[in-house]
Amino acid sequence: MIAISLPMPPNLANERGHSRWSSANKKRYFKQVDKLVECNLIPGPPPTPLERVVLSAWMGLGAHMDDENAKLRAYKWPADYLRTRGYIAADDRAHCTMTDPERAIVPIAKRGLVITITPVSVDTQLTTNRRTQP
Repeated sequence: MIAISLPMPPNLANERGHSRWSSANKKRYFKQVDKLVECNLIPGPPPTPLERVVLSAWMGLGAHMDDENAKLRAYKWPADYLRTRGYIAADDRAHCTMTDPERAIVPIAKRGLVITITPVSVDTQLTTNRRTQP
């Protein structure tokens, strides 16, 4: 299990901006997280990307956020980062399950995002899939 404290990505739920704005902000976010890895403030990727994982998130927020917005904000850019930097092999359903994020309203000093990556063995994943299929 790997726990990573990340900066909170911007709220993308009601984004009406141009795609260049979104792309530029995503690149800026990735660079910010890269600097945290370089400074050893968060762990670097494993030697090989994890094939199957469960991602869970804790969000320290300043106000209430509905379920859909919270899941988008907690996982969209962070999961893309984890995939592109070699923490996880892929962020699609076959390789990655994303739980509903836990949320808490906290003082400004405690706001942030903690992503926990839990590897799942291939045998466990296959067993789980067999049970859910008709």
